[in-house]
Amino acid sequence: MAIFGVSQILLSQIPDFHELSWLSFVAAVMSFGYASIGIGLSIAKIAVYFPTEIYLIQSKVPKFSTIWIGMKLLNGFSLIVTLVAIIGSMEGIIYKPFQSN
Repeated sequence: MAIFGVSQILLSQIPDFHELSWLSFVAAVMSFGYASIGIGLSIAKIAVYFPTEIYLIQSKVPKFSTIWIGMKLLNGFSLIVTLVAIIGSMEGIIYKPFQSN
């Protein structure tokens, strides 16, 4: 992300900035890059989901015990949070924000 920030600072120093039509393409690519980074980081959070499953299997926790139920609840909660974050990232890309007059 630092590369995108530095490139935006450098591009903002170009004189007659409004006359450069190719720059709109660069801006679209950079916007897509930011969105891709956001979605990628949201998907990376799903890594919390799998270690709890591995812990339950390796520790041979009996099914429907208090620890098993607690881990399953944590597991489900982390998955829901991840999916909501992914949907929120996609919604910001797809829909334009409402502008009032």
